[in-house]
Amino acid sequence: MARAATETKVQSANRVKAESKQIISEAKTAIAGYNKKISEQKASIKALKNSIKSQKAVIKQAKADLKRAKTEAKCEIAAEKAARKAEAAAKKAEKAANVAGKTQKDILPSDDDSESHPAGTANAVFIIKPAGNNGRMFNLVAADGQNLATSQIYTTADACYSGIKSVSVNSGAQTEDQTVKGFTSLPYPKYEVYLDKSGEAYRFRLRAKNGMNILASPAYKTKKDCLAGIERIRENAYAKIIESDK
Repeated sequence: MARAATETKVQSANRVKAESKQIISEAKTAIAGYNKKISEQKASIKALKNSIKSQKAVIKQAKADLKRAKTEAKCEIAAEKAARKAEAAAKKAEKAANVAGKTQKDILPSDDDSESHPAGTANAVFIIKPAGNNGRMFNLVAADGQNLATSQIYTTADACYSGIKSVSVNSGAQTEDQTVKGFTSLPYPKYEVYLDKSGEAYRFRLRAKNGMNILASPAYKTKKDCLAGIERIRENAYAKIIESDK
């Protein structure tokens, strides 16, 4: 009340003006502080959005990688199944070939109907028979019914006959022993002696001049027997040809 009594109107107005100015200044400072906080919050929200966007991209890539991994896993499983199926089919075919060789003794040529062939060919016979989907194949079968070797499957009978001719032409080829460490690779045609997947049985295959596998042997317990099998092919390469419907 004392100040009010002693202040003039001008002084009162100036004081009010100064106080108002101070209040406005403080308000502006407070607003600037709030604006700064808001700006910081916006930057933080923007950074958070970018982080979320990055995380979404990571998740999307992870999903794509997972999908690809599942696809690859399915392909690997399918490949393994196909390999096992092919191996089982090969074993079944080999067993069937051996059985067929033993059951064909009744159609082997006798001494009476044998034709003139090079030395040794009267002891065996090429037997052509159905195989696969309307295909043909042949076995070289000894007089005692033993299957000496089996061909691939041909689409036509003419191709099968050509395969037998190729065996005859290439029967005198050299032997490449692939069971020896550091063996020397020979040019085609050649016999290839190798160990089968079990690593315990010896086998051989005859490859023509173009590298095609034209004849494959059964399994042998020893390399000596396997090499002897090659000699039997050479001795009987011009054997008589017989067709069978079984």
